[in-house]
Amino acid sequence: MTNPYLDRCKEIAADIDIDQLSSQPLGNVVGKGSGFTFRQQGILQPRALAEEELYAGVKLPIRDRRDTEYRIDKELGFIGMLSMQSPELMSQVPSFMNLIVVEDSDATGILTEDASAGGQFTVRRKPASAAVRNLLRESFAGTEVIGEVIREGECATTLAFDVGGRERLLDFTPLPVETSQLLHLPAYRQAKRDTFDQMSELTISVPNDSPLGRSMQGL
Repeated sequence: MTNPYLDRCKEIAADIDIDQLSSQPLGNVVGKGSGFTFRQQGILQPRALAEEELYAGVKLPIRDRRDTEYRIDKELGFIGMLSMQSPELMSQVPSFMNLIVVEDSDATGILTEDASAGGQFTVRRKPASAAVRNLLRESFAGTEVIGEVIREGECATTLAFDVGGRERLLDFTPLPVETSQLLHLPAYRQAKRDTFDQMSELTISVPNDSPLGRSMQGL
């Protein structure tokens, strides 16, 4: 079974203009939470998707750089599961998420959508709507644990955002569902395996001596 979300992220990684991406240093810090900062990076220019304006930002670990791969693996696995189990949510999650690494360095980050479109839209946290919570539960339909799966505290405080009047789901750390319950789902286990097996295709490398590379290294 194909994974629509991973396929989209692989398409971005394969077609992105690396020279254009790496020619600019990291932008301003516009968000901070769950051990990461979020810095704007401007418009991406993937050749195959030239009709779209994709605004990007980079999530950078505040302390341990090893946190990056753990986080992207967890979030891509979860979003990948949603893309197969609750496809209605795909318009609300980040339109792409890729591991970005600096060549000949241990500097890493997560390249993902800047929902504010470079500051054009105000992004504010909001409680997840009942519709979103019900769609999350749909992924567990038919299981014995469906009544215990939603973490209401995360749905109320960290999951959803108002982006110019539109509900978006932009951050999946902490996860809005009980992690122990995820392990019961074949769809989640498959999405995790797909993420692990395809991580090299989901990874974008930038030159060590480029403005972005130097900026990610803190130089």
